[in-house]
Amino acid sequence: MTNCATEDVGHNLEGFDGTDQPLIRFINTNTSALTDITGTLYNESGTIVGSANQVIVGSLSAKQQTFITRDNLASTLGEQWDGIGSLNVSDVSGLKLILVSFIAESSTFFNSSCFGGSDDLDNPMTPPVLEPVLEPVVEPKG
Repeated sequence: MTNCATEDVGHNLEGFDGTDQPLIRFINTNTSALTDITGTLYNESGTIVGSANQVIVGSLSAKQQTFITRDNLASTLGEQWDGIGSLNVSDVSGLKLILVSFIAESSTFFNSSCFGGSDDLDNPMTPPVLEPVLEPVVEPKG
């Protein structure tokens, strides 16, 4: 299983029964602040987890970024989930999502976002041609 994020959806967020830790990076690419970024998490059967349309990120200043952990997300939604989840966030111009997973087995962080071969976040690929890009973000120190 590979996590995948685009501009407004984070797919394959590993639930609380898994060993890997998904982190969702919210990035404001605008020159002005974003406020009240909402989201709804769906489990693998398509059922809403917790409460829908909850504020996931209250505000992001211009060019600011923040990480939301699985624990943060569950606390905001009011419920944990098992299995796989997909987070749909509000359609906000200039907002980009990147999924990073902490792989417990190898103690490594992986960028698991579905952007093309470019590092340019302004040009993400869109379905149905999404292919995960897996690359180590932080190498473990030995």
